[in-house]
Amino acid sequence: MAAEESRMGNLQDKIAKCCNKSALIWHSLKGKKSYDIINRIEKRRMIEVAKPMGVVASIIPFTNPVVTPMNNGCICNEDL
Repeated sequence: MAAEESRMGNLQDKIAKCCNKSALIWHSLKGKKSYDIINRIEKRRMIEVAKPMGVVASIIPFTNPVVTPMNNGCICNEDL
């Protein structure tokens, strides 16, 4: 529908983009923590703590209505 409504791109490219980009995003984030202690720097006696805050919102471009919201949701998810 994105290709049809925006009259930009074509159906096969949109399908490929959705499949490939979503898989790439998932694999790049899978297993990474987005909350709690995410790193310890023993040498400097420091810890890095991630603490998600606020509301997740994004403007969804009509040329990319599938991957953009999926990406924004993934990077804010606590339990990937």
